[in-house]
Amino acid sequence: MTGLRRPRLAAWVTTVAVGAVALSACSSGTAANGHTSSKSTAEVRPAHVYAAPAGLLGIAAPQQNGVLWLLAGSSSARALHALDLSNSSLVGAVPVSNSASSLAQSSTGELADGIATATAGAVELRNGSTGALVATVPVGAPVRQLVYGADGNTLYVLDGNAASASVTVVDTGSKTVQGSFGVGLDTVAVAPSPDQTSVWTLSSKGTVEQLAVAGGKVEARFTVGHSGTDLVVSPTGDRLYVLKGAAGSRNVAEVTVATEQVRTVLPAPADCVAVALSADGQTLYDAVGTPSVGNVQAFALGG
Repeated sequence: MTGLRRPRLAAWVTTVAVGAVALSACSSGTAANGHTSSKSTAEVRPAHVYAAPAGLLGIAAPQQNGVLWLLAGSSSARALHALDLSNSSLVGAVPVSNSASSLAQSSTGELADGIATATAGAVELRNGSTGALVATVPVGAPVRQLVYGADGNTLYVLDGNAASASVTVVDTGSKTVQGSFGVGLDTVAVAPSPDQTSVWTLSSKGTVEQLAVAGGKVEARFTVGHSGTDLVVSPTGDRLYVLKGAAGSRNVAEVTVATEQVRTVLPAPADCVAVALSADGQTLYDAVGTPSVGNVQAFALGG
């Protein structure tokens, strides 16, 4: 992490870590489809809580080297922060545009952040070790969220404005847009299937859709609950983890793809803004962010 400056967090790291556990209040153990979940949320506690900068906005996929990149800040100043999971330390920060809205990192290490101004959007491609800007790829509208495919080279960008929304497919090798297809206006998150032939989308109303990348045809649709915020797909593609609920009462629905049923409901901390999965699919990372609080909570997942 040469050249990165260390965030000035030492004075309040302990306070945030203790407070984070108290924030992990969660909703009942009843699944969104009306079936009682196999695991009560009250029984689950985070395996680890990592202090993070206040104003946490986004989280990338954790890397094999143990680094988890975070996007945090306010409308006046935002930065990317590198969290070393091995020793719970923040090892650096890289200033980014105040319009940075989301963050993703590929299996090959490439880092990307999405830009959302009032009228335009773009993807910034960055060095995964230093965070240094490498290239900028314009997209059709302000970026809401972005995520890499399993090939480590294809980036799926959810962008939209008040009139329309779409998923734009970017080849980060050639740094070009390969195509796009329309999605619902209230779509808040997108995640590709492991084979990258389809993407899962989540609406703010809690509706999940599976759409073919070639043409955008809807292949599946079901509802997991109100106030959808984020979703991730397991490495094997057989499960979805959907963050939903109001800011003060959130949970994560674990959905079995084959049956389109909520298998269990996992807790999510109050003010959880995003989720990420470890490469082996065994740990769920919940990013918690308010103007005065920031932390990352790790939950061990069952088989």
